[in-house]
Amino acid sequence: MQKEYAIFRDSSHRIWKRESSHGAGIKRGLFRDDSVYIISGRYKNSEIIYEAPPASKVAMMMDEFISFVNSGLYSDPVMAAIAHYYLVAIHPFEDGNGRVARIVSDYVMNRSNEGFPSVFVSSEIKKKQSKYYSILNRISTGSSMDITEWVAWFLERMIDSYVAAIARIQDSFRMKAFRERAREHNLNARQLKFLGKVLDEDWKGAITAKKYAAITECHPDTANRDLRKLVGYGLIVKEEGGSKNTHYSVLIDPC
Repeated sequence: MQKEYAIFRDSSHRIWKRESSHGAGIKRGLFRDDSVYIISGRYKNSEIIYEAPPASKVAMMMDEFISFVNSGLYSDPVMAAIAHYYLVAIHPFEDGNGRVARIVSDYVMNRSNEGFPSVFVSSEIKKKQSKYYSILNRISTGSSMDITEWVAWFLERMIDSYVAAIARIQDSFRMKAFRERAREHNLNARQLKFLGKVLDEDWKGAITAKKYAAITECHPDTANRDLRKLVGYGLIVKEEGGSKNTHYSVLIDPC
């Protein structure tokens, strides 16, 4: 991952490099007053891959940026993509420019009723962070200032965010149906506690009597009886394995 640095020059014109971080010394809520470079690599192998505009121009460029964002010149999705790119390119703050850009693009995407339901593209960008940095670097170091590739990539992430939102909605309906099936049976407190943990905490791995006993604080024999009843109710299904390796999975979608 690339790192962000503020560059200083002393009276001898030596260059001093300070890595931006969340630590002391970062001026929060203010425009930067130093030069900023994006540097790839470490120490002797480091390479400057992007130099942000001079600090003296940041205030003026941000005024122009805000006017552009409020202009409504393009559709909100395209405006969101352009706004994201140019805020990162201006790099107005010492730290957090990428996070602010993602917030701004989400705001632009969701500020009007153009027929686009509210989604958060930033979550999908975070999933593909290496590609995100790669495409920004490639465009920023070019001379054409053509950001068509970036806009197209951003809109693809917008589509991904809709697909993810639909999947989450479908999952919520499936979980609702499962809980309704569970309510049809007189489940004891242990069974309710265990199923609640499995459903609410994004359970990973197989369900076993040992895990059930540990979570519900019951005897292993009791755990096995409870699990057999859940199988009979059609709420979990027994997977393949010997008696010592019996494991189960939740049957969210019954046949």
